[in-house]
Amino acid sequence: MRIRPVGAHALLLDCADADPSEADLVEAWRAELWHRRDQGDLAAVEIVPAAGTVLLDGLTDPAATAEQLSRWAPAVTAAAAARADERPHPAEVVVPVDFDGPDLPVVADHWRVDVPAVLRRLTGTRFRVAFCGFAPGFPYLTGLPADLALPR
Repeated sequence: MRIRPVGAHALLLDCADADPSEADLVEAWRAELWHRRDQGDLAAVEIVPAAGTVLLDGLTDPAATAEQLSRWAPAVTAAAAARADERPHPAEVVVPVDFDGPDLPVVADHWRVDVPAVLRRLTGTRFRVAFCGFAPGFPYLTGLPADLALPR
């Protein structure tokens, strides 16, 4: 993980090309940083996870915070997930979706199933919002089993 300064009051934790996966490392850092902030060990106004990074904004002393971060090592395990569960979570949100795109037959072909099976797999999967994108109302989701991943 690399720590990069961003402006006068922020740091970016870059988890790209990480082992374990960058998504797992981002989630572990997010959970660790929220926990540290709740404990009073971190003074950050905002902690913003993204696909491969975590932004810490509103820091009074980014250099001192970077030094602190270099000594911390979040657990990329069930412990990190348990720590994330310490915070209150909103109720499950069910989002109505229209599955009518031209890509459905392509997905079905890739998965070697028919279109109704694609719909059953997708609607039977519990997704979690990992972070929100740059377009309003566009969340990036995790939870799709690795064996269902598609090439871009």
